[in-house]
Amino acid sequence: MTEGRGQSSGRKVELPLEQLFRDEHEGVVRLAKAFGEELGEARVLAIAERMSAEDSAARLRKRLEGIPHACLQDFISYHDRVMGDSISSGAQSGENVEVGDGRFVYVMRECMWARTFRELGAADLGYALNCSSDFASARCFNPKLRLTRSKTLMMGDDCCEFVYTWDD
Repeated sequence: MTEGRGQSSGRKVELPLEQLFRDEHEGVVRLAKAFGEELGEARVLAIAERMSAEDSAARLRKRLEGIPHACLQDFISYHDRVMGDSISSGAQSGENVEVGDGRFVYVMRECMWARTFRELGAADLGYALNCSSDFASARCFNPKLRLTRSKTLMMGDDCCEFVYTWDD
């Protein structure tokens, strides 16, 4: 549950996290569709993907200050901390399925971003805004870190499969 302040009464209002996600993203979807009508859907998705990658990398650079990021084990430790934070743990669930030999595989089984954007009929936009930036984040963590992914919940698969490898 996420707490917010009621505007007129000052009372706390409890909003389920799913409702908060839907409320926040409905406007984004409407805006993107309006831009798509003017500029073309492909152009809007390309802009969204580029901006998402740039923003994600900038946020990650700030988060990495003072945090080791020189090897795959550093990434796994960082990943585990991020997946355990309050918003991630409430919005996503998955598991580490392989760790070792320069390879780390994480499988996400539930994702509130995917569920929300799919329900809003905007999976392509959701992918551009949320999923595509994972590749830029991997490179930002360390240029030797590579991500491959053949499945995403956003695009209708049964899971997101993140396969990270470290180039020596």
